[in-house]
Amino acid sequence: MDASFFRYVLKEIKGVLVGSRVEKIYNPLDLVWSFKISKKTNLIFKYGAKDNFVFLSKNRPQNPLRPGSQVGWWRKRVLNRWIEDILVDWPKRLFVIKLSHRDTDSDDFIIFDLKNGLTLTKQPPPIPDSISWPPINEIIQDKQIYKRYPHITSPFRYNLLELDIDFQKKFYKDFIEENIKEFYVYEIDENVELSLWKRSNIKGYKENIFKSANDAAEYYGWSILNKLKDKEINLSKRLKRAEKRLEKERQKLEKWLKLGKMAILIQQNLHQFDINKHYDKISVTDENGSLIDIELDASLSLIENMNKMFKMAKKAKRGLDYLETKDLEKVNIEDYKKRKNRSLQKIPLPSRISGLKVKVYKSSDGYFIVSGKNQEANHKLLSFGATSHDLWLHASGGPGAHVIIVRDNPKKEIPQRTLEEAAVIAGRFSYQRDSDYLEVIYSEVRYIKKIKGKPLGEVEVTKVLGSLLVKNDSSIEKLRIY
Repeated sequence: MDASFFRYVLKEIKGVLVGSRVEKIYNPLDLVWSFKISKKTNLIFKYGAKDNFVFLSKNRPQNPLRPGSQVGWWRKRVLNRWIEDILVDWPKRLFVIKLSHRDTDSDDFIIFDLKNGLTLTKQPPPIPDSISWPPINEIIQDKQIYKRYPHITSPFRYNLLELDIDFQKKFYKDFIEENIKEFYVYEIDENVELSLWKRSNIKGYKENIFKSANDAAEYYGWSILNKLKDKEINLSKRLKRAEKRLEKERQKLEKWLKLGKMAILIQQNLHQFDINKHYDKISVTDENGSLIDIELDASLSLIENMNKMFKMAKKAKRGLDYLETKDLEKVNIEDYKKRKNRSLQKIPLPSRISGLKVKVYKSSDGYFIVSGKNQEANHKLLSFGATSHDLWLHASGGPGAHVIIVRDNPKKEIPQRTLEEAAVIAGRFSYQRDSDYLEVIYSEVRYIKKIKGKPLGEVEVTKVLGSLLVKNDSSIEKLRIY
C-alpha cells in the first residue's frame, strides 16, 4: 500500500477506532494481525516488504484453533484497553494507537508499521506536525524529488505523469486538501493494485470503483488474504508430501544402518570362510551365540560384501544425522509454522534494542538473548542496547560476538538453563564454533569497558563473574525468533 493511499485509509478509520475497546487479537497468517474492536469491526493489518495493507472490516480471517505464544503475549498486555487517540505518520506508512493507561509498568502505545510490523512501547515515535508540499512543476521535472520530499513517492509521481496536464493540477490540489472522492482497485492478471484515480494506460484489467478508501483497501486486502490462505494450504500439502518422502528415506537408511552390524559379524567370522569366494548367503554366530543367516550379493566376494556393508552403514549414519538435525524440523508442519512465525514476526523488544543489527533468541525460561551480527552491531549493542545490569557473555580467550541476556532489574536472578543457552550462542559465534565444547565467560555490562582507539567491539572486562563450559549444540537455533 503506497503512502498516498495509506493516508486516505487512515483518515477514514481513525474516527472509528478512537473511543473503541480492543476485545480480541488474532494472528491468522504470517505477517497478518487482526484486532477485534468493540464497535463491531475488525482492524486487519498486514506488514512486510510487499502486499501490505490496513483496513477495517466486519469480517476477519479464519484463525487457528490454538493461538500462538505471541498472540497470548499481546492479549495479556492489550485486551480490554480503550483506544484514546490515533497518531499518523502517513509518509512513513505507520500509525500509533494510544491505549488507556493501565499501570506504571504498562506500555501504552502500539506502533503499526506497514514495513516492520507491530511494536508495543512506552513512548511513540516523533510525529511531524506539518508537511510541506513542492510545486507540481517541481514534481514533474525532478525524478528524485522523493529524496527531498519523502511523501512524494515514485509511484505517486509516475501515476501523476499519466494524467492530463489540466487534471494534474486539480488532482494534486485535491490530494493535498484530502478532497479525493473516488478510489480504485485494478485487477491485472493475478495482481491487485490500489489507485487514487482512474487509470487508462493499462490493458486487460478489471476496474473496481469505491466511494471509500477503506472499502477499496478492504477489497484489496481480502484479495491478498485469500491468496495467502491458498499458499498456506499448498504449503501444508507440500510439507506432508515431503514428510512421506523423508520417512521413506529414513526407513531405507535405518535398513542400511543395520548392515553395519552384519558387517561386524562377518568381520568376526572371516576366518571361517574364503574371503574371495562369492556367497549368496552365509551363517554366522552372533554375540548371543545364536546362529543367524546373512544374505549377500553373489556378484561380489565376501570381503567386498563386508566392505560395501560398512560403507552403506557409514553413509546411513550421516544421512540419519542430517535428517535429525535439518529436515525433520521442516517435516513437522506445526513446528515449521511456529519457527516461520518466530522468524518473520517482530516480537516486541525493549526499544533500546529495536533497530540494531542483532540476532534475537528467546530462552527456554522466557528471557531475551541478543547477539551482535558484526563488529559495529557489537559496539552499538553495548553502547545503546544494553543496560548496566544486563548479563554479558563472550567466548573465552579469543574473538567472538557479544551476547546479552536482557534483565528487567539488577536483582533478578538468571536461571542456569538460560545462562547455559546464552553461553552456547556466544561460543558458536566465536573462534570456538567447530569445537565440541565451548568455554565462555560472563559478567554484567557495567564491568565491560570499551577501549578508546581500538577497533569496534574490542572491550576490557574489569570483573569476570564466572565461566561456563557447555556442549556445542546446533539445536540452539530453534530458540531464535529473528
